[in-house]
Amino acid sequence: MSQVFVDFFAKTHLMTRLLVSVACPAILARDSWYASPATGPIDKYDPEQPPSMVIIHHSRLPPCSTTESCIVRMLELQRLHQRDRHWFDIGFNFAIGGDGSVYEGRGWNQKPAAVKNYNNKSINIAFLGDFSSSVPSAEMLKTARDLIDCGVRTGKISRDYKLVGYSEQDVSSSVSGPSSSTSSPTSDSSDSSSSPSSFPSSLFSHLQSWPHWSPMNLTDQAEPPTELKLALLVE
Repeated sequence: MSQVFVDFFAKTHLMTRLLVSVACPAILARDSWYASPATGPIDKYDPEQPPSMVIIHHSRLPPCSTTESCIVRMLELQRLHQRDRHWFDIGFNFAIGGDGSVYEGRGWNQKPAAVKNYNNKSINIAFLGDFSSSVPSAEMLKTARDLIDCGVRTGKISRDYKLVGYSEQDVSSSVSGPSSSTSSPTSDSSDSSSSPSSFPSSLFSHLQSWPHWSPMNLTDQAEPPTELKLALLVE
């Protein structure tokens, strides 16, 4: 094998790896952040019908800037969703930390539990932090866009997907931060009068410049009935 061919192969292999790394950011697997096991069965997407929506959230918990602190936030979020929301696992597919890393929630293959009526057809991505009056860092935003691009390139997200922001009504009904709601866990708390502006305004404005943005009105929804009913039966 000639040296020229060896050099060409090495450079081609390196370029391929670089292209993949740009389109697909490194994802910290669940065991990397010490995730607890799911407490029940998680539905999977139909591989022949990739999700047609990407829904953006913010965790509404304190921010994190290092891997260590982001791991703490992921554990807090999982506990919140499992214990307070009675979901089988953390509700999001992925979370973006202030350290610029992607943290695996339910991953590419398992349906989320964050927005009723949309879980079957959406990938849910949350920025770790409270961005009610600020925007995630440029690094976090780039990581999120790279993750979405990766999903499209690998067939995990439909090429004609819609990008939307999750619209929270108030602190008591948020699917992310602490809940003080006393309503029935199977009730529908959606409010048709809510508007997309209840999504963090600065983040909302930024997302409008992203490809595939859709001004849909995703107001707060009740918890997914399947996981809740099964959880209540277990209890």
